[in-house]
Amino acid sequence: MKCPNCNSDLVVKELKGKKYLVCGGCKKVFDPIDLLNSTDTGSTGSNQDAESPKLGLSICSMVLGIVGLLLSCLGIGIFPAVIGFVIAIIALATHRHKGMAIAGLVTSLIGIIIAAAILITGTAVNSVLEERGLISEKQGKKEPAKKDKKSSKKSSKSKEESASSEPEQPADDNMIDFNTGDYAVKYTGHAVGSDYEGNPCLIVYYDFTNNSSENASSAVSVHMKAFQNGVQCETAIFMEENEAMNNYMKDVQPGTTLNIGQCYSLSDMSPVTLEASELITLDDLKDTMTIQLQ
Repeated sequence: MKCPNCNSDLVVKELKGKKYLVCGGCKKVFDPIDLLNSTDTGSTGSNQDAESPKLGLSICSMVLGIVGLLLSCLGIGIFPAVIGFVIAIIALATHRHKGMAIAGLVTSLIGIIIAAAILITGTAVNSVLEERGLISEKQGKKEPAKKDKKSSKKSSKSKEESASSEPEQPADDNMIDFNTGDYAVKYTGHAVGSDYEGNPCLIVYYDFTNNSSENASSAVSVHMKAFQNGVQCETAIFMEENEAMNNYMKDVQPGTTLNIGQCYSLSDMSPVTLEASELITLDDLKDTMTIQLQ
């Protein structure tokens, strides 16, 4: 055994029937029991220091799992969810206290499943729409070239009727206010704030009116995008309580209007262009406006 002061060898000596440890270097005398207790305490502290990085993995996996779960409905949540899932597995394999690691594993797995389901569903819908477009083009090519006057008049009338029934492109009045028939979207205001990391963000507010015959939410009906310096802004996480942002996922009954809020990251204080359109549509109907932040 070594001396804790000078790291010299300790020698056992007996004095009045009791054994002591005497350092051969600094000549200090130690009680064997006190020396053993101090050694155990030091080893416990080192174990705690060793556990600290492993505990950090558990916390990181849980945070990434929660972020991935919150963003899973937007599709981009699959990225933090996958990272959180991998880190959670590493934490479970190396850390004794596994509560937070299990929470990170569960939230990450749920976020991956939801995001994957949304991406697969969107891809399937797009493929079906594309196939329908290709079929209509082929049928148009197979139509006979010769037509009598009556058929040509009927076709021209049908084209005029179909053109009149299609929704008109909203006027360029630098204000988002349009109606697709099933729902209406109208810009009501905006605010500049800070996200959970303290970076600047833009909160856009608009009224969502459900004119369809079924319950609907803004999340599955409206596609609101923001652009700054020609680049699409990423969705930001706003930590403060905001009722309008909480309404984004809520269903509303037919004929009901609800104020919605969405948050976007800002790179600077230059103007922001908003672009609103239908989430799933066969046409390119959209409405745009520019917001001056300064």
